[in-house]
Amino acid sequence: MPRPGRPDANRVADNIA
Repeated sequence: MPRPGRPDANRVADNIA
């Protein structure tokens, strides 16, 4: 994960997973 806090990063990680 790039950096916790932003929902965008969370969504991107979910897409990659």
